[in-house]
Amino acid sequence: GRTVGKPVKMLFTEPMLMLVTIYISFIYGVLYLLFVAYPIVFTRDHNMNNGEEGLAFLGFFCGCALSAAYCLFVDQPRYVKSMEKLKVPLLSPERRLETCMIGSPCLVIALFWFAWTSFSSVSFWSPLVAGGMFGAGLFFIFLSLMTYITEVYLLNAASAQAANMVVRSAFGAGFPMFGEPMYHNLNPRWATTVLAFIALAMVPIPFALYKFGHKIRSLSKHAHHPS
Repeated sequence: GRTVGKPVKMLFTEPMLMLVTIYISFIYGVLYLLFVAYPIVFTRDHNMNNGEEGLAFLGFFCGCALSAAYCLFVDQPRYVKSMEKLKVPLLSPERRLETCMIGSPCLVIALFWFAWTSFSSVSFWSPLVAGGMFGAGLFFIFLSLMTYITEVYLLNAASAQAANMVVRSAFGAGFPMFGEPMYHNLNPRWATTVLAFIALAMVPIPFALYKFGHKIRSLSKHAHHPS
């Protein structure tokens, strides 16, 4: 019981975990909505066949691959360099939020861009490239926040990740249920715009955690407090 109870308790008593979980779950849900949006935009509005519509996901994949390369070859070496310079085993967890602070605005721009270029009169390249930018933003946010909560709750990381995973999976399963009617009733423009505005409301999360994270951590029972 304690094993099951701890993630739930942490989720409701740790504001940082709550914020990060809501943000990641929302993005996860939006990712699943792409599987609803892409057929409408590319198959119905741009007259692509199923094979071509499948290839449209390459834009998203390229965005993820580029941001992964950035994290691997630019961000991580910078992190290691700072660590060596300060002679510490780990930098403060807030340092991990820097890529999220790039990814958050990218995600909002990508969603607005995808929304308002999804007309059949606009070249399919536009929503396709917007999908790439969405992929890049999503990867940055996801990797950054997952690493962040692992480092914040070092000894309780498994419970923090478990709480995150349960909520995230629920969003992933739930979003397509209302996504299908939403995209058919509102059309792809307004349906994606609604998501873009929610994403816009969440942009302050990484910036707030970056600024106040150390204060919130010092008040937390479960967070790791480096001496």
